Amino acid sequence: MTKGALLNQDARPGEGFQQEVKQQFSRTDKRNAEKQMTRIDSEEEAIARIRMAVDLYDAERRRDLGLIDEEELPPDGAAPRSLGSPSRCWIDCRQIERALFKSRGALFHGFEGKLRKYIKNTIPDLIPLLRGSLKLDICKCVYLSYSSVEDFRTARDILRCNERWYGQPRYDSALVSGNERLNFARVHLAFKCKFIDESVREFVAVTHFKPSSWKPRTVWSGCRVYDEKTGLDIVPLDNLVRGALMCPSSGAPVSKQAHYLVDCIDSDMFLRVHDLAAPLRRYNT
Repeated sequence: MTKGALLNQDARPGEGFQQEVKQQFSRTDKRNAEKQMTRIDSEEEAIARIRMAVDLYDAERRRDLGLIDEEELPPDGAAPRSLGSPSRCWIDCRQIERALFKSRGALFHGFEGKLRKYIKNTIPDLIPLLRGSLKLDICKCVYLSYSSVEDFRTARDILRCNERWYGQPRYDSALVSGNERLNFARVHLAFKCKFIDESVREFVAVTHFKPSSWKPRTVWSGCRVYDEKTGLDIVPLDNLVRGALMCPSSGAPVSKQAHYLVDCIDSDMFLRVHDLAAPLRRYNT
């Protein structure tokens, strides 16, 4: 019997609902997922109702003031975290390590060993796949979509990790989810890793920032100083939350690699840094 859809009908009923459930499941820790998905759904429903009420009020205010509404772009439906500008060329990890060591110095010494060690310690299911060679596809940017803690709207950041961005190297920083409340890191490399079974995982190589013991001569309210570590760490792409701005300090000792955290780039970052966001939505959304 031939299957299909009649004219003006859909052969995939409920596809929108299935995509929504899939997105909710991806935000759980895969344990007792039904309870977590129910909580996520109730939160999103409450946020949508609040956002709708605020939008209606704003529309009425603009109409009363004679202002013209600006058309908003629809969401593109992309994954919350994805890699962009790939090389589309799978290269052996050892070859990439040699090239990076030659062009960027000791930072990438032992890169393959660190990647294998991280996978072995954190992703036990992939240990049997480490017997073969690892193939990498290097990407030059990271797309991050997150829920703003200011108004719960979806916001988007683009992080660059490019040796030549308009003729200059550019390696952006990010807020990283972890045990610490504020965990920042600089993204030096974003890549896809292919194993011998053709499965692919996405990782980033970063240098973390730690609170600095050095203080500037003029300390302002909310001043936060961080030292950039010299060691390279591997973290999964899903650990990146949003972009961050770390400003190099000109008065600190060179050995410190001190940076100021700029907390006023937007309201979302200000609320996160000063612990003013709603619980459960502060650092991992």
